[in-house]
Amino acid sequence: MRHQKKVHKLSKKAAHRKLMLANMAVSLFIHGEIKTTTAKAKALREFAERLITFAKKGDVHSRRIVLAKLKTSSRAKKDAVNFLFDKIAPLYYDRNGGYLRILKYGFRKGDNAEISLVKLINAEGLNYNEYINRKGKKKASASVEKVESSAEKQEELNNKKEEVAENKEVKTEETETKNSDVEVKEDSQSADKVEESPTTEEESTENK
Repeated sequence: MRHQKKVHKLSKKAAHRKLMLANMAVSLFIHGEIKTTTAKAKALREFAERLITFAKKGDVHSRRIVLAKLKTSSRAKKDAVNFLFDKIAPLYYDRNGGYLRILKYGFRKGDNAEISLVKLINAEGLNYNEYINRKGKKKASASVEKVESSAEKQEELNNKKEEVAENKEVKTEETETKNSDVEVKEDSQSADKVEESPTTEEESTENK
């Protein structure tokens, strides 16, 4: 007998049930409320409230646990987790549990199953689309800033290269002028020597 077995099996196997609850929790965090059967609503309340409790901690370990629970493989689920940590969890810092409310909504046509509305408490002012748009704008502005900074760095490098090339040209010109001055001096000294040599020969002949 299943005494004290509180797992809501929902007539599904474990893998199917966990994935279904993960998808329902993501939809709940994005839209703030969802409609489902009462049995699924009760199972979702336990699953989602545990995730919100982890999100209230706000550390990296808790974020990884929530990502693992939600089977995050798509960009939408990761954005939903960021929305949970950044916007939803701060609403319940002073509240110990009881983040969701289940409201009876009637019966479904066809199989006459009881339908309930699951909604987050005090989350009327949250807007997932605005959050994603602002985040996208921040990323776009950050990418533009990166491009501008890289362009500025490239300009600085080009200016440094030009300065180095100019310095090299100036040094080569200075060395050339020095070499020319040295050559001129050597030529003048050799000319002086040539002029002095005949005078010495004339003096020697006179002495004789």
